[in-house]
Amino acid sequence: MSRFGHECHALDLVEPQELLRELYENAGIQYAVGNIEVDDLPYDDDFFDAVSCCQVMEHITHSPLHPMREFLRILKPGGVCEIDVPNVVCFRNRSRLLRGKNITYDYVRHYVNAEPILYKGRSFYLARHNREFTRDELRAIYEVAGFERVEARFLKSRRHRTGWGKLATPFTALKDCIPSLRKSLIAYGYKPA
Repeated sequence: MSRFGHECHALDLVEPQELLRELYENAGIQYAVGNIEVDDLPYDDDFFDAVSCCQVMEHITHSPLHPMREFLRILKPGGVCEIDVPNVVCFRNRSRLLRGKNITYDYVRHYVNAEPILYKGRSFYLARHNREFTRDELRAIYEVAGFERVEARFLKSRRHRTGWGKLATPFTALKDCIPSLRKSLIAYGYKPA
C-alpha cells in the first residue's frame, strides 16, 4: 500500500527484527509496539481511513472485543476495517476431524507444555491458534463492537503453484466451488458515519 502512495503504519507485539525493520523503513512504514488485546492503540481517534488485520485474531488469547473497539475508535467515520482469519469449517479441518485428529497445532507442544507470554499481569498464548472462526462468529465480533454494513465471506484460494505443487491446483479449484470448504474467511465492517 505504501508503494501506491498511502501512509501506512504497522503494529506488532515486539520490536521488528532487523530485516523487517529495514523493510518498514525502506517503504516509509511507521511501526509501533503493543498488545492489541489489552493496550489502547497508539493512534488518535478518527486517524485512519482503513485498518487491516490479517491472520491475527485467531491468536487472541482472551476476547477480541478490545481490539475491535480500538479499530473502530481509530477509524475515521465511514472508514473500513478488514480482517481475515482461518475458516474453522474448511476442508482441511473437516478432514482432520474425520481422521481422528484435531484441527489445532501439536497438542503437547502448543497446549500442554505451552509457556505463556506474561504481559501486564496476564498470560497470553500467541504461538498457537486459540480460536478459529465461523463466518457468523466473525460477523458477530464486528457487530458487537459497533461496526455497520458488515460483510463476511469465504476467501477464494489464489495460490500460484510451481513444480509438483501444480497437481494440487485442480483440487484447490474444486474446494473453491463449495465456499464453506475454503481455507480462510474475510470480513469488512464500516465505522458509522
